[in-house]
Amino acid sequence: MSWHKQNKEFEADGTPPDYNFSGSLIFASNKDFQQIVDEKGPGAVHIEAMMSRALVLDLRVHSRRALSLWINYICGEGKLFQKENVDLKLGALLLKWLHDHQTELREYSLRTVHKLCNATKIQGQEWKDIAEMTLLR
Repeated sequence: MSWHKQNKEFEADGTPPDYNFSGSLIFASNKDFQQIVDEKGPGAVHIEAMMSRALVLDLRVHSRRALSLWINYICGEGKLFQKENVDLKLGALLLKWLHDHQTELREYSLRTVHKLCNATKIQGQEWKDIAEMTLLR
């Protein structure tokens, strides 16, 4: 590992500018790294360098359909609504709203589900109003 830019926090911690790292790192992302590299997208050079030095497992959750299936799975089997303290009937309404608006959403991810759950806590029965104002394009 190395860092060659001035970094006051590393200096204060006594972290040397380079050292041998013995361990493992896991990068988890909802980005399609291969597509970014193939299309020379933002950061492609850095992503390509990372991919050449690591094992990459692409879960292929890139299409709206795949995302929808994954979100439904995590909300159901992963008990996301229970963890968010959201009634399961309301959770089903949230999933239907997500499904109905998936092409209009700025972002379609599990973060969006968390935002919807928060909207229900803030707005109660009027959660759709805040969801439409804050989550749709």
